[in-house]
Amino acid sequence: MAIFLRYIVMAATLLLMLPLSAMSAQSADVTLENRVKAAYVYNILKFTHWQNLKLDEISSPINICILGEDSIAEALEPVTKKTAQGRSISLETIGTFDSQKRCQVLFVSSDKHNKNIIEKAGEAGALTLSSHDYFAVDGGMIGFVIRDGKVHMEVNVAALRQAGIKLSSKLLEISTLIKSSGDQKR
Repeated sequence: MAIFLRYIVMAATLLLMLPLSAMSAQSADVTLENRVKAAYVYNILKFTHWQNLKLDEISSPINICILGEDSIAEALEPVTKKTAQGRSISLETIGTFDSQKRCQVLFVSSDKHNKNIIEKAGEAGALTLSSHDYFAVDGGMIGFVIRDGKVHMEVNVAALRQAGIKLSSKLLEISTLIKSSGDQKR
């Protein structure tokens, strides 16, 4: 199992090393940037432990909710044909976040970025992700950032802990850790 995990992390890391300079956010096709983010999301699903899952949620699908319109939705579509931790994966675009909605993962589009939504999602035990600048610094759990033409992850350790979510140490090793909102300057 440890060797398998090492290969998964190495594969994800290699994907991250691909230069992203040729990508276009306006393109109708799935961009390389979004494919890399989708690969990250899939690996995150495989190596995340939700400590506060209710009994009926343990075998139910992992529901990825995309709040607002985000170009990553199309790149995440193939992920729904896979499984993670023995659970199927579903994908849904939503206009507003309701804590009663069963979203184990909430991808917040940049136009919906709001500290109140991030807090509500965390309190509901949803893993929050976004490509919004400073998402992890603002209290989100995982922010995808572009540095030197490559996708990187910023992980807010305190937000994860508060929501009862644990990421694999292998995922944390390849991430920039944000321990408090003062860790990164704007």
